[in-house]
Amino acid sequence: MLCCVVCLPVAIVAPYAINTPWWDEPARGGNKHGKSAAQKAEMLLPEDVANSVDMIIQQPIQSDIERVVIEPHKPYTPPAPKSSPAAAAAAAAQK
Repeated sequence: MLCCVVCLPVAIVAPYAINTPWWDEPARGGNKHGKSAAQKAEMLLPEDVANSVDMIIQQPIQSDIERVVIEPHKPYTPPAPKSSPAAAAAAAAQK
């Protein structure tokens, strides 16, 4: 009896919204008003998702990628500096 074991890697790819024509086509499930240019600018590009899937496919068999979550880049906003009670009192005194 011949027995063949095949190991197929499986991964979940969970992308954020992807900037495709789907968003502008109500017949395919998109919004009837479409998305604004600003909303589309916040979406991933199809190439972003394709590159991630390609990365998974190119992994050697001994690696294990179970899940990839892909989100668009959000610009870093540094936290507001914390002021000390003395600095807050000084600022209030100047007003």
